[in-house]
Amino acid sequence: MSMHKTAEADKLTYFDVSRLKNKHLKQWVKECYWFDTSHSLGKRNTMYNIIFDFLEPIDARIDDSELPQITKEDILSFKALCASKDVTDTNIAYKLGAIKFFLNFIEDKGYIVIEELIYRLLSYHDSRNSSYKETYTKEEIKQLLAAYKDSYNNCKDEDRQRLYILYYYIIAIQSLSEMRVSTILNLKTDCLVKTLERNGQDEYKVVVYSKTSGREPDEYNITHYVKSLIDEVIGLTANLRIESTGIEKNYIFIYKRRIRNAISIVRQDSLSRYHKDICTKYGIRQLNLGAIRNYYQQQVSEYVTKKGDDPMLIERLSKHGINVHIQHYDAVNITDFCELLHEVEIGSIELKGDVQGTNDKPAEATVAKGCGHCSQPTCALAGNLDCLMCSNFVTTLDCIPQFEKEIELISEQILNESLQHEKEFLINKKRLNVAYLAKLCELEVEVNANKTRM
Repeated sequence: MSMHKTAEADKLTYFDVSRLKNKHLKQWVKECYWFDTSHSLGKRNTMYNIIFDFLEPIDARIDDSELPQITKEDILSFKALCASKDVTDTNIAYKLGAIKFFLNFIEDKGYIVIEELIYRLLSYHDSRNSSYKETYTKEEIKQLLAAYKDSYNNCKDEDRQRLYILYYYIIAIQSLSEMRVSTILNLKTDCLVKTLERNGQDEYKVVVYSKTSGREPDEYNITHYVKSLIDEVIGLTANLRIESTGIEKNYIFIYKRRIRNAISIVRQDSLSRYHKDICTKYGIRQLNLGAIRNYYQQQVSEYVTKKGDDPMLIERLSKHGINVHIQHYDAVNITDFCELLHEVEIGSIELKGDVQGTNDKPAEATVAKGCGHCSQPTCALAGNLDCLMCSNFVTTLDCIPQFEKEIELISEQILNESLQHEKEFLINKKRLNVAYLAKLCELEVEVNANKTRM
């Protein structure tokens, strides 16, 4: 039995780990629970029950003092269990996300090493396509900003006013960048990183860990104005960080609570309630906070249409893979879009491999750095032919992120290559990868369109 004293609730919270017998698993779960600042106590109860369900079979097969190892069989068994119990993709994705969160924690702590394949197996494609698509108009964004500003200007309580000012900064940053609210709330004091100097001015990006980034941080290109907003927030909450003795002192969106003056990180659910009240009070259309970010994405689509001579613009501004942006925000010729985005002409490449919707092959069949799998039990051409040029190569929709990473890597290699014949080889390799990516994106749009019509 572990007792966790929280600043959030100012009470003792009991957390029972007696479902496990292995001392390492017990300790890992307790530490993960203790240091978890991403989930409220109420959500933690549900989330950690999922983690217990995942760990119990592992716990049953090892001794009490044995160092546990997480295998791909553990992941596959848990996914099968989820699929047999849950009727919605959203529930399955949530459960797998909870496991990924736990594994990220114990690996970051250095307790064990998790194979990259494990994280890939934890990905799950939500076939119901339940992403939030409503968006505010430009005029409504102006109304929201004015309403938030009026609200904090008329607040008489100093601590409440500081919190309402932070709310204003959050939606302002959200309307001007690709960051979600959860990402903005995770910003730390060292999140701003200088990337280069262009025309006498410094360029910056934001580096932050979020629920979707896994072990590696997410990076967001930002404008000078967004950087100035972040700098203002850092200054606004500087004194609170001096007062704080907990992990809150590392974050920029922190405030003083009414109860015992405890200092806490701003919570998204509190902001959501405040946003709802603002919309009601000021007569603004009642939409989720996601509609503010969707406004930014819509602006990206319009801007890129006007600035068609900058093929990398959409990736820099929206941070979406091509398929995601097309699916939710735009309707374009996908092949043309891929060519523009990745600065390469596909031409008349004949794809020998096959492009399919779902992957039913075992993990052992994965080839080409996760970009697909081999349809044959053994490879007869190993070392003689690139997998993407083989007729036995099959790629599926879940491989889109891997193709995007591979194309990015090849692009860097092209820039660093000095020999012309090697550069031409890499360009042709890039053309082949982009051709497969375009076909996958076309299939993605087709699949989702069919689901919409059903």
